[in-house]
This record gives sequence, C-alpha cells and structure tokens, in this order.
Amino acid sequence: MSSSNTFGKGKLSREDYKKQKDLDAARKAGTAPAELDEEGNAINPHIPEFMSKAPWYMDTGKLGLQHQRKNALLSNDPAGSKE
Repeated sequence: MSSSNTFGKGKLSREDYKKQKDLDAARKAGTAPAELDEEGNAINPHIPEFMSKAPWYMDTGKLGLQHQRKNALLSNDPAGSKE
C-alpha cells in the first residue's frame, strides 16, 4: 500500500479506509491515475510499502522514491557520466 499516507497520519474512519482501499485497488487495476510525488513523477502502485516509504530519519511526510535515488550533491559529477 504505497498510498497509506494519502489521507494523513492517524486512524481513519471506516468510510475513509474503504475509500482508500478502493482507490488503491483502482490504481493497481489501472482504472485510476497513478499517484504523483512532489516532483510530478508517477508512483507505481505495485511498489511495496517498505520500498516506497522513507526511513524515519529521512521521512518528509510526502510520498515518493526520492530517498531511493542517489543524491546529486554527494557525487562529483552531477550529470552522472561514467568516464
């Protein structure tokens, strides 16, 4: 469930939980548009939550896979060429 943070943190009401489950199922079936991260990239609904959720020390509260990407500031060449 990559969109577990969609409706905020904390407990959901029964209706909100059902809406969230239906939306997740529709996204996995391809009938609803994919969720977008803060950069505008589509988040694949089939990615497991343990991969899409950032660790507690990097968590920004937003969904996305930015924590999985190599930080351009740490590399010497921001273009990423392998010469």
